[in-house]
Amino acid sequence: VSRLDERVRACGFSEGWNARAEVRALLGAMSSDGALVHPEDLILHDLGTDTRPPEASLTQARHLLQARRKARRGGPELLSWGGLAWLGGLARNAPPPGDRPTTRIEGSRVAVHGYAAVAAFFDALSKGESESPRAGVEDCLAVLDVVGAPPLLQAAALAEAWRVVDPLPRQRPLGLIAAALWLRTAGQFTAGLFPLEVALRRRAIPGRLAWAPIEQRLVFWLGQFEMAAELELEELIRLG
Repeated sequence: VSRLDERVRACGFSEGWNARAEVRALLGAMSSDGALVHPEDLILHDLGTDTRPPEASLTQARHLLQARRKARRGGPELLSWGGLAWLGGLARNAPPPGDRPTTRIEGSRVAVHGYAAVAAFFDALSKGESESPRAGVEDCLAVLDVVGAPPLLQAAALAEAWRVVDPLPRQRPLGLIAAALWLRTAGQFTAGLFPLEVALRRRAIPGRLAWAPIEQRLVFWLGQFEMAAELELEELIRLG
């Protein structure tokens, strides 16, 4: 991930890579939800040059593309209920620029650090039983307050927490956008918004993951980060 970050920032065409990566990430996110969108159809629809009325999946893809663009321009304030609601079209106004507000679920603040704290977070995490969408989103974001955990592990834990809680079923891809936002906020990947979703086109989320121990679930997401970085390094070489 760090190597991709360095290569993109030094390549001289980072804006072009980001524009293409947004589309690739979006197509991966849509395919993981069982919706296939052709990239040319999406680009034509985004430019307003459709020759026929767009299908529902194409409209959804354009909204998600706009959410990724807004996230790339935003800051840590988007890692909040107000920020993610704005990205998902649930709120009209963006939160004011500033630091990320901290949120913790009941019982998740423990004395241990690092991975043990992440494991304790999942022990305390409610599984789809949040009182409201806002409570579910804040439950997921609470993993970013775990002390002593590496940013990449926190991003993987956020992706898994979002899958477990599923606080916004109509905006599922926002979870991976939030994970990419965290990598940028933490300085792990600053060349744009990390396109984690490109790995989902190669390796989908297995159904048995829901019953796996937490360490195996985190290993899966860390593997997705690695695969996405490798695929995008190959794409960067091709574009160069």
